Amino acid sequence: MIDHGAVVVIASPCGGSQVDGVSVGTIAPEPDFKSWSIRLFDTQRPRTVRVFDTPPGSVVQTHSLTKLDPGVTYLATVQTTNRDGGNDIGLRFTLADLSELHDGQVWAQDAHRVGQVMSLAQFKKSADDSCA
Repeated sequence: MIDHGAVVVIASPCGGSQVDGVSVGTIAPEPDFKSWSIRLFDTQRPRTVRVFDTPPGSVVQTHSLTKLDPGVTYLATVQTTNRDGGNDIGLRFTLADLSELHDGQVWAQDAHRVGQVMSLAQFKKSADDSCA
């Protein structure tokens, strides 16, 4: 999602799970790999994080990535845990993908884990359905 020009990661984990961290990194081998990540310490659901911001109650873990560039593929990852363990959910995107978004739309995975434009309402319903 884009909010006033900023990239926003939205996570909606299933009940009993919490978002522990959010990261965005380039899809590139070392030494060209760059990333930004934060560790979160709350159980807010759904969780929204503006990329490159540090919400209250969070800690920056890595910050070699400081801006998003055209022509680069990124992987946004949300780390969640519940009583049974952890789960990482990732979504590839480019700035061109995000430029297709209009108000009320997000870049999200479909049922086949392919990135696509969908409404925020569709995203929330899909997230809720995946927990059933």
